[in-house]
Amino acid sequence: MGERKELHSEKLVAGGRTYFFDIKETSEGVKYLTLTELGKGDEKYPHRIMVFEEHLDAFYEIFNNVMEQLDRLKGSHFESNYYPNVEPPDNVSPNKAYDLDKIRQNYPNAYMPWKEEDDERLVDEFHCGKTNSELAEIFQRNRGSIISRLKKLGLI
Repeated sequence: MGERKELHSEKLVAGGRTYFFDIKETSEGVKYLTLTELGKGDEKYPHRIMVFEEHLDAFYEIFNNVMEQLDRLKGSHFESNYYPNVEPPDNVSPNKAYDLDKIRQNYPNAYMPWKEEDDERLVDEFHCGKTNSELAEIFQRNRGSIISRLKKLGLI
């Protein structure tokens, strides 16, 4: 891998740990995400995960599924007994990891149950060759939701 260029970076300090979320690009133009965790005394040996752009949609979908399951098991993301010493970002409600009103400004059907007729139309549109982005626009949902539904229906 050649010279790396950092495109975006964010940092979360949580108690004795620091997390870095970085979007980078190789000299060949391949974009990837790195998630880095540093604990106290770990500066020489950070824990790092790299996710390349061809896997980002699947990574995002699975991460969201896991977080939704975690919510069901433990309650809100930011309950003080679950995430001590971690404050929610300014753009997130203290009781949720997302702001549904903001999401629905872009995706009016976000987190709404799928109706049988929606599934039928999704299957038809998918078989007609519509892209995930086109399907997201048609169904007013984000791409991750479309991909997840296509998988649930056994289409991908």
